[in-house]
Amino acid sequence: MIFLLAVGCECGSREPEAPAEEGTAPTTNADPQRARAVTWESIDPPAPSGSLGLNLRESSDGLLATWVEPDTHRVRFSRFAGDAWTSPTTVTEDEKLIANWADFPRSAEGGDGAIYVNAMLQAGRSAYAYEVRLWRSTDAGETFLPLGLLHHDGTETEHGFVSMAPTDDGIRVFWLDGRGNAEEGGTTSVYSAAVHGDADGARIDPEASLDSKVCDCCQTDAAKTASGLTVAYRDRADGEIRDISVVRMTDGVAAQPSSVHRDDWEMAGCPVNGPALAADASRTALAWFTGAEGGSVKLAFHESEGFAAPVLIDAEQPPGRVDVALVDGGAAVSWLARASDHGEVRVRFVSNAGEIAPATSVGETGVDSAAGFPVMVALDEYLYVGYRDADARLRVKRALAANLPRGVTSTANAPSDDLGPLEAGAALPAGAEVIAADDSRLPLSELVDGATADGPLVVAFFARWCQPCREEMHALEALRVAHPDWTVLAVSIDEGPSERAEGVARSWGFGGRVLRDGGAAALLRVPPLPGTFAWTGGGLMFVSVAEVFDPEALEEALTPAD
Repeated sequence: MIFLLAVGCECGSREPEAPAEEGTAPTTNADPQRARAVTWESIDPPAPSGSLGLNLRESSDGLLATWVEPDTHRVRFSRFAGDAWTSPTTVTEDEKLIANWADFPRSAEGGDGAIYVNAMLQAGRSAYAYEVRLWRSTDAGETFLPLGLLHHDGTETEHGFVSMAPTDDGIRVFWLDGRGNAEEGGTTSVYSAAVHGDADGARIDPEASLDSKVCDCCQTDAAKTASGLTVAYRDRADGEIRDISVVRMTDGVAAQPSSVHRDDWEMAGCPVNGPALAADASRTALAWFTGAEGGSVKLAFHESEGFAAPVLIDAEQPPGRVDVALVDGGAAVSWLARASDHGEVRVRFVSNAGEIAPATSVGETGVDSAAGFPVMVALDEYLYVGYRDADARLRVKRALAANLPRGVTSTANAPSDDLGPLEAGAALPAGAEVIAADDSRLPLSELVDGATADGPLVVAFFARWCQPCREEMHALEALRVAHPDWTVLAVSIDEGPSERAEGVARSWGFGGRVLRDGGAAALLRVPPLPGTFAWTGGGLMFVSVAEVFDPEALEEALTPAD
């Protein structure tokens, strides 16, 4: 059988470096100076419907793509050279193959000219006990030979979230390693190993730890810079701070981990949302998602003394899932954004001076875990973006990088169909649903229809990555206790089972009924979070979005007039 994992672990270090001055996007009163209109050309890979884990990588011989086909337990490879994909080849086929929306195979062209691909295989009794193995091709991906395990600890723990960067004679591989969790109270680490290749084969050096306490299930990313290699990952500092750190390696020697920016995102669990890194001979850019201050996507360029203050790419609580590529004059950032009723893959140009341009939409998808992670590569004059659409098809689109909108925009918000929050008096949008503990879908209209002046309905949306939502849950519980005749509900917009949603709400002090979002949030135009709505027999009487609701204002809005 193939192992389909729903990543969403509850993982629980040093102090981050002193904070830099928080960057903001430059503003101007001038109209944005756009280049030619962006045309995204579809060049979908030869992957069957239901495939997942698409990854793209540049090479000297075209664009490399890998993906997982769960039905046949295979990791597949194809190369886009010229104007067509090569016939897919199988990297490995194994019933123990891990098929995972967040932790998927990656490829890289090494300095030896070979193509390397990793995959994860089940290696123990626990669903989260799996190992990382490596394959190598010296014939442009027509055949792959196994190189073996990257690690030799022998523990039945999680090993994955791999990234690779080329070296002079091969590659260096980085991954998250859970061997420390074999003992109670242990932690996950970032490990690394060098792979040396030649005409006779390749050998894997013994692995070494680079950081002994990091977030358990966020992607790593690595790049070759002018001074060596850099790996970026989500750290785990004291107080459960989940900010981004990097380790730089020169001639195989690792420096001490350093913090990229002090977001101070406190989260007692893994958000499954890693950083993305891109570098060339003179520039390094890093993009990431943070749930601090409500949630945003950021980008920072590296300077001589470290990373500069970040600029905001999307401040409207997007799902994140970022990637980044260097292009002429700056960097392009891709991410998964929230549109009015769906997810949207977007790309935004940021100049080397930190000026952000208007975003462009690449395509529609979902916002749940099935959507996976959009990926992006800059190769020659094109920018390639890959993603999984709402119909479970893998898509790749490309556009001329020079045609991305340029210039300066005065906002980091999404580009097109942003809608303001609903206002009191607005009608309930059709199709708004929530999900009960038994996974049944419940029309929100049925709950609203039962609301009266004496027994109003209060619905508060939350997410475990949303720091202000903790305060919202405390205020909601006080409201529920003070008004036992009211129907007071908490609705989670996170992916995952009912047990996780209820566990988060309980840990934040809410004792009432907890539901999950079934599309109501988008139709009510949240995020931003927190988002609180209240209905009586007279309709929608109270709306509070992007801040913790004011209990006095809510009670006044719902109290019948004398």
